[in-house]
Amino acid sequence: MKTKDIVTERMILKSMTLDDCDFAASLWGDPETGKYLNNPPYKNGDELRELISDIDDWQEEYPFIAYDKVTNKPIGTCSIATEGPEGEWGVDMML
Repeated sequence: MKTKDIVTERMILKSMTLDDCDFAASLWGDPETGKYLNNPPYKNGDELRELISDIDDWQEEYPFIAYDKVTNKPIGTCSIATEGPEGEWGVDMML
């Protein structure tokens, strides 16, 4: 689900869009960083685009791309989502 940007002193968290998939797939598909993820690595942005094509309808997960506030370049990802049988909210980050 898309949300408003979250702005901090050093970065801006923007809701993930289909345009962000190449960056996210390169980060999540990296052999070193990807081995710590729960999901298998994505081969490319197209594979990830297919997964999140209905992102506007998501109700329990909010994926973000983290941007450096000075350079406006993507530096990582994070998401806020419900987890577990109790539906508790959790945060995942990869910077």
